[in-house]
Amino acid sequence: MEMIDLAISSLQDTEQIVLEGINWRVAVGDFWAVGGLHASGKSDLLATAAGIMRPARGRYRVFGQELGAGFEEDRLATRLRLGLVFEGGRLFHHLSVAENIALPLCYHGNRTTRLPDWTRARLFGGSTCSTSWPAGIQSCTADR
Repeated sequence: MEMIDLAISSLQDTEQIVLEGINWRVAVGDFWAVGGLHASGKSDLLATAAGIMRPARGRYRVFGQELGAGFEEDRLATRLRLGLVFEGGRLFHHLSVAENIALPLCYHGNRTTRLPDWTRARLFGGSTCSTSWPAGIQSCTADR
């Protein structure tokens, strides 16, 4: 993902620019943490990086493809290749941990909330947390 001279508007008011002149490149295998003061634009930056909202101006490239005029059409395919981890897990409490992870697959064509066995094994190993309810797992495990 690459942002070049980006201006980012607020999630609450798209007419209000909260960040300008953003130049940020995230390469495959990079891990980033975003920090800042309250109401400084962190969530707006991450929503733009994830393709949830369109940048106000500037160039935005994901997986080498520039998302410009076709942003709305291209962003679903792009978002299916991205992953976000929210602070505290933010899991649906009425679904198991594995069902929470599988939920986006259900929305995008798989039509089942059951994770394939290879995915379950890779994510959880021998752990029983995949069948646990979110309230029943330790916070350090939920953050993973």
